[in-house]
Amino acid sequence: MKKVLLSLLVAGTGLLSAQVVSFEQSEGFFPGDLNGQVEEWSITGDGAGGFISGQNVTDAMSSDGSQSFHNAEVMEYGPQENIVIGGFYNPSEVIPFASGFTVSYDFYGTEWDALNTSDFMFGIADLEAGFYITQVYFSYDGSVLFTGLDEMGVAQAHPTTGTWTTNTWHNIRLEYDGLSMSLYLDNELISSGAPFDGGSNVDHIRLVHDNYGGDAYYDNIRINDTASTNDIASTKSVSAVYPNPAKDVVNIKLANDFNAAKTLVTVTNVSGKKVASFDSVNKVNVANLPAGVYILTITDGTKTETKKLIKK
Repeated sequence: MKKVLLSLLVAGTGLLSAQVVSFEQSEGFFPGDLNGQVEEWSITGDGAGGFISGQNVTDAMSSDGSQSFHNAEVMEYGPQENIVIGGFYNPSEVIPFASGFTVSYDFYGTEWDALNTSDFMFGIADLEAGFYITQVYFSYDGSVLFTGLDEMGVAQAHPTTGTWTTNTWHNIRLEYDGLSMSLYLDNELISSGAPFDGGSNVDHIRLVHDNYGGDAYYDNIRINDTASTNDIASTKSVSAVYPNPAKDVVNIKLANDFNAAKTLVTVTNVSGKKVASFDSVNKVNVANLPAGVYILTITDGTKTETKKLIKK
């Protein structure tokens, strides 16, 4: 069985403040080898002074505009112990890690199975310090994971409720508020937890796989683009949870398309353990829960929403 590696960075380059990369010709990208097209981008070296093949800008697939980045399997190298095959982005603007940030991107994977498919990783890092801040994995088994620290400060893959489908565009959004990282898959909160704490700046993004099989496409990378995030949220009817942070009673205002009579609320901690459940959905009492970050799952059997709750 393959394992997700919580690894240190071993080579480097720069990231971030209201930037969008959609691999379009208007941004300086053209179909063909990604390497060298735009100053901030490079690809994996071949160990002999050159670069690997198959890491191209393509007009065959896109979620936004007409082009995307094709992170292809490289047949001549075989499976890799580390997740290193792909593209590297060093944006010209670096932001302090402690100030918080939002990063989103679109992902399309061609296949997954437990034996013959790559782990596809989107890594956010402080390259100068040599540490990842977090890594999002579209994993070989169909799960969606992200890495950070548990409540004891130990590195882990945070439990999530997310899965991905082949040959489908998915959107990932990471929101960091200075304390906790929240992971959204297709605009649904699937997990939250602490990131790694080794870095002080966000200056590097990696779009890579371990070459076990299958290809990925990336598009519409948005960094600190809050207007885009708001546009996504406004297209959906969503429930409201308040106050948040909360000390005792939390009010829940259901979206219009929920069946209130059938709605249940489940509370899980950042380790994925269920700590409470409620069938009265207007108010829930969390006074007995320890302070920390929790996920509320709201469902009526047909529609499901997840919300991050901070308990004071």
